[in-house]
Order: sequence, then C-alpha cells, then structure tokens
Amino acid sequence: MDLIYFSPVPWDSYTQRPHEFVKYLSQSAAVNHILWVNPFPTRLPRFNDLVSRPDLAPSKSNNQLPMLTVINVPCLPLEPLPILRHVNHFLWNKVKNQLLKFCHDSKGQLMIAIGKPNRLGLWLLKQAEPHVTVYDRMDDFSQFYSGLSKVAMDSWEQQIVKRVNHVMVSARHLELKISHLNSDITVVENGYDMSSLPLPEAENGTAPPPVVLGYVGSIAEWFDWELTIALAKKNPDCIIRLIGPCFVNPPALPANIELRKACPREELVEQIKLFSVGIIPFKINALSQGVDPIKFYEYRGLGKPVLSTQFGSMPEHAKQGGVVFFEETALEECVLQS
Repeated sequence: MDLIYFSPVPWDSYTQRPHEFVKYLSQSAAVNHILWVNPFPTRLPRFNDLVSRPDLAPSKSNNQLPMLTVINVPCLPLEPLPILRHVNHFLWNKVKNQLLKFCHDSKGQLMIAIGKPNRLGLWLLKQAEPHVTVYDRMDDFSQFYSGLSKVAMDSWEQQIVKRVNHVMVSARHLELKISHLNSDITVVENGYDMSSLPLPEAENGTAPPPVVLGYVGSIAEWFDWELTIALAKKNPDCIIRLIGPCFVNPPALPANIELRKACPREELVEQIKLFSVGIIPFKINALSQGVDPIKFYEYRGLGKPVLSTQFGSMPEHAKQGGVVFFEETALEECVLQS
C-alpha cells in the first residue's frame, strides 16, 4: 500500500506524532511509498506574522526514509476567503498533478491520511479512490484561529471527518466535538520512542547541582507567564529554564528565569537530563483541553518528576504517579512536593 500524508508539521522539524506515524507504517511493511505533504498556510495573515519568527531547530534524527518523498505546496494565505482562495488552484496545478499521478501509480492500494484539515486534502479525498482514509486529530486546530479562519477550519474538518473511514484522536477530549460525525473514532494517545533515550543517571554523590525547573517546547499564547513568574519569585534559589521557540513577547522576567532558543532533539535530551523537575505551565482553555503533551513523555522517560497545570490529558497521566499539580500545591512547596 502507498500513503499520502498531509502533515501538520514539516518533515524537517522536531520529531513529533506525525513523524512516528509514518515511521511506524514504513517499518511495519504496510506501506511501500510515502508522499509527505508539508503544511501550508490555512489561515489569514496576522500582524505578528510580519515580525521575524523564532528559529525552529531541525531534528538530526529525521533521516530521509528511502520510500518517502516530501513535497511543498505553494500557497497564498487566502484559504479562508471564498473567492480569493481560488487563486491557489492555479498555484496548485503542479502539486495536484503529482498527487493524482501518485494515486494512479498506487493501483488502488492507496491510503490518504490527513493530520491537519486543509482544502487540498479535502479535494484529494473527493478526487481519488483510496482504499483507506484516516484523519488524525492531534489538536483542536480551529482553536488556534479566529474569525473567518476559524470558520473555514471548522468547515474543512467536519467535511473530512464525515468522509474518512477512520478517525484517530490523541486525547479523549478531542473526540467529543466530532463524535456525531463519524462512528469509527479511536483514542491513540501520544507516546515516545524510549529506545532513543539514555537511561536515567544515578546521582554521583558530588556537590548537588543547582535546582533547575525546566520547560521544553513552543512558548505561545497557551503558555502561562503569570504562573511561571510567580513560581520563580516564590523559589528564588531555583533556576527556571525555558527552552524552545518563543512566538510571543515575554513580559519582564525575574533574574532566575532563563530563555533559551530551540535546539535539536539530540541536544534537548541532554538539556532535560540537567532538569530537577520538568514543568508544563499551560493555561487551561479550550485549546489546551485537547492536548496530550509530548514533553510529559520526554520528562518521565528521563526519570524527571513533572509539575503541571491540570489541562488536557494531565489528570489521567497523574494517576501513574510522578506528577504534581500547581493547583494542588503552594508555589513555594512545589519543588519539595515534586
């Protein structure tokens, strides 16, 4: 079987659920050829798009799979606009021909998987005759958008969910909004390739290192700066180290909060090993309620306790132990409790 995958993240980016999805299929011998479609603009531009974006560190571990081809889609940020978006049809001619040729060459043994709703993927679902169709809902994507962009994303998603054979969601909460649209929905939580991680190291008995409360990942609208700053002020002897691309302007920060740029996965593992506690200070809102954070698996995989807010899948993860919630612990006691 061959696979066309419309990914929510670029292939040459930090390894996430989409990468593991296609790697699993390639290693299970279920798929012979993979066409990975990198994401393209699906919303209207915002003012902060004009500001330089933070660098996203590529992953050295995403070596090109022999059966995988990556394609980029030329696209103007007009997709939510009913009339102007048709300009993209002309830009997509070459890509459409490439997609249709791939479908034809698969000789009926084709899987189309969509990791983020988009109009091109919906078009292909209607044009091709795939043997298997899958939508993997790893986020409530419309919550990232507003206005016409939000309306368009909701519309594309509903049409895709109705049309595909199978739907996967990364968290139970993500099933609720679409359960009436498709009867074949499976919760497939995120995970982590533990074989790629070193074993947790035992303390060597030397002078104790500084206490580091560490965070890895994107810093955007869902990141709770107010809580993080309060944590820093209540624990002035601790270092709060935030590693990842920052998509918002941070407020004035106490001296014990460090901001570091994104780094490749291999370097990130070494950074997490230096953490005393892994923190996930997310706001609790409609967006975060559908999140099963990969960073939780990274922290726990390296033997680090986790200090988090009670969003998304975190209450369920807490049942396994190793998790302390901000909401249940005084900020000055969080480190000791963790």
